[in-house]
Amino acid sequence: MKKKNIVIILAIMLIIFANPKTINFFKNINSDNSKVELVKEIPFSYKSNMTFKKLSNEFIMYDGNTLICIDNKGEKIFTSNIRANNYSLDTNESQTYILDKTNKNVYIVDKKGSIINKFDIDADAVYIKSFKNGNFIIHYETDIQLEGVKLLSSKGELIKDISIPKSTINFVDIDDNTQGFLISAITIENDSLYNNIFLYNRKGELVSADKYENRLFIRSYINPKEIFLFEPDSIQIKEKNLEPITTVNFKDTIRYIGKIDNKVGIVNERGNVVYISEKGEEKIQRYPIDNIKGFEYTQAGNVVYSDRSMYFEASKKRDDFTKDIINVLSLENNYIVVVFRGSIKIFRVK
Repeated sequence: MKKKNIVIILAIMLIIFANPKTINFFKNINSDNSKVELVKEIPFSYKSNMTFKKLSNEFIMYDGNTLICIDNKGEKIFTSNIRANNYSLDTNESQTYILDKTNKNVYIVDKKGSIINKFDIDADAVYIKSFKNGNFIIHYETDIQLEGVKLLSSKGELIKDISIPKSTINFVDIDDNTQGFLISAITIENDSLYNNIFLYNRKGELVSADKYENRLFIRSYINPKEIFLFEPDSIQIKEKNLEPITTVNFKDTIRYIGKIDNKVGIVNERGNVVYISEKGEEKIQRYPIDNIKGFEYTQAGNVVYSDRSMYFEASKKRDDFTKDIINVLSLENNYIVVVFRGSIKIFRVK
């Protein structure tokens, strides 16, 4: 009889703990135990031309004159003086790339603040983007109805010059999985608009291409196996050879795009957050915060924010502020950097 009771108890426990609702319940209990800690608040003088970027477990801020690196504890790592009033900036895991558009120079700065390379660019560059392997690309324009992209090494050596005649390049995105990249370019043919998509490998060799009539893509995300192409009110999900997987249409315009592992999320003009899987499955997530502007992903859960409020998904905690939120960055180990006009707050979700 005792053995029978033990078997029954074990069966009941198995049913309870195998139930997805039970699993979610325990997940929620763990989430409630999470805490959001204010690590440090840093005062600074905000300027409208400032750029803030993640640099591994640190972040950098630049105003066209001074490059500052700060770690996740709020301690200053370095300050470097690099003057480039009209600039474009990007980072990889260990270096900062600054393009001086006026003087046509590129600076590469290491994590200690030292300029490890500086060289001239013989083109009217628009912006710069960097790869994890140290290479970088610049999008350039000419006065002869031609735009292009130059792929260069960290030593400034030209790997490939890709020119696209009679086109306007509307964006270039990096493939972090292969160190390749995607170019989106607009052309007008016989009074029709076409959005051309070109996918290149790390050597700048064309891998696949296609063009779409009466389409205007505004952004892309590249997964190991899929490509997300964003329009103002829809997402096309493609295989790496640009074969279609599915299309997700929205009633409202997209105003923010973010990435969460192999999924993406958007904020629509109503301020709602919608997550989309690589198969096109949609999930609308409700948060106790109005007019959401964007979100940042951490391993402890997403952090969503509006103009003056933040909601931490892991701890189910909302913070309201008296100043406008200018930018939000997520660092490694669940640190969140929040930039206001005049101060920076660093939080950690534990």
